[in-house]
Amino acid sequence: MAEDRKPHVRFNAEAKERYVESLAKHGWKHTAAKAAGVCTRTAERHRSRTDDYYDPDFDRDCHEAEMRFVDALRESARQRAQDGWVETERYDEDGNLVQRTRKYSDRLLVELLRRKDPAFRPEVRIDQATHVQVEMEGVVELKHAMAEMSDEELDALELLLKKKQERDSQGS
Repeated sequence: MAEDRKPHVRFNAEAKERYVESLAKHGWKHTAAKAAGVCTRTAERHRSRTDDYYDPDFDRDCHEAEMRFVDALRESARQRAQDGWVETERYDEDGNLVQRTRKYSDRLLVELLRRKDPAFRPEVRIDQATHVQVEMEGVVELKHAMAEMSDEELDALELLLKKKQERDSQGS
């Protein structure tokens, strides 16, 4: 074995548990693999139904961990949209709070409304020239809203959209 290579780590029950715990907490496969002491490909092989290393219990546990992470993101998005977050606080010389500035994410609020209120969902029509038109009542233009989103909000939205696409493709 070359000196610069890591020694082989067995992907045993303890390593799989560390992987699943990290996946539920962080949501990233590479972070979970690092926590388990294995490469991402090793974990993927244990989740792949076409691989000899396939472990259905591990695959199920990973799926549940991913769903827990998405649920946490969803709750975080709801809190940022409805409850906001404290951006600044000012205190007087005696230490008494005199001003608190709270921010809210309008974009996340719109996304939550779109999920629950049909009036906020896009209406898609296809004209005779097969051009797709999307009309959204009461919603700011998508590009403008996304330009105002933080990187964290964009990452959370991207993950939610990927999960929805996966759900939609499984339902078809």
